[in-house]
Amino acid sequence: MSFFEKKKELWKFLLRLVPLTLLFGYFWFAFLQVRYPVLIRPVASFFLELVGVDDWLLYIVLEHFTNLVPFASLVLASPGLVSNWKKTLTALFGGLAIIIAGHLLLSWVVFELNEAYGLSRAFYRVVVPLLLLNDTLPLLLWVAFYPRLPGRLLGLRIFGDQKIAK
Repeated sequence: MSFFEKKKELWKFLLRLVPLTLLFGYFWFAFLQVRYPVLIRPVASFFLELVGVDDWLLYIVLEHFTNLVPFASLVLASPGLVSNWKKTLTALFGGLAIIIAGHLLLSWVVFELNEAYGLSRAFYRVVVPLLLLNDTLPLLLWVAFYPRLPGRLLGLRIFGDQKIAK
């Protein structure tokens, strides 16, 4: 059995993931990125007013809201899209809701850190790791919604009964 035959499911996944990511990425950057703050403004305004944010620092955080693209791509490229449609919808809408909530929390934290430090080195020392965490959130959520799938795609047993070598 060749490498490609062993990894057939992985290759199918990748052949769905890459075009979806390119398509969603194009759609995001061409149309949605500038409209996204307007679309979530009703929820964002309520939340940001509730926590005392009077200036939504979009020029710092907007580029990091792009993490909706890889998450949607990962979920829709996952095997069982139609046969396991309830799980797909739960993962898609639940994950997107968590990511949007993360965007609001990130906006709040960036505002508070800007109030405390201004746009200084101290500000960026704290903010950059938060931005990186935000950027990895799609992969973390995908693994949370599909815990066995990454191992199955890679041919590894990550979870489940494993015999320990003696």
